[in-house]
Amino acid sequence: FFQKNSNAILDMNYPKSLAYLVSFRNFSTSLICQKSQAGRYKTTKFQTFPLTYEMANKPDQIGHRKAWNSWNTSNLYEGMREPETIVDDIFIRKFMTGTWHNMFVSEVSFIFELFFRHCQIL
Repeated sequence: FFQKNSNAILDMNYPKSLAYLVSFRNFSTSLICQKSQAGRYKTTKFQTFPLTYEMANKPDQIGHRKAWNSWNTSNLYEGMREPETIVDDIFIRKFMTGTWHNMFVSEVSFIFELFFRHCQIL
């Protein structure tokens, strides 16, 4: 059935009306391409387009590598100002994302260091 109908469409003696061509339903026998990958970014040939931090890391590595950026050192043994540091960290992050909301790709895309009450954005 499939061969007969597909040959009929290619035959020059049949009328080429749109209703005739659409009336056949063909079964696709091509193999599935399993190359699609979600969340993967490639660099350009000459690396002219820089990747962001999230784009450079693979999706399965983001939880491992980005966790180091969110841990602060005041949570260590005998650390000073533990709750104050966390509240300051949340306040600064909310202030920066609210003030410059178009500058950052995600919440954790910027890293800052608090050192003697001076904020350094990395």
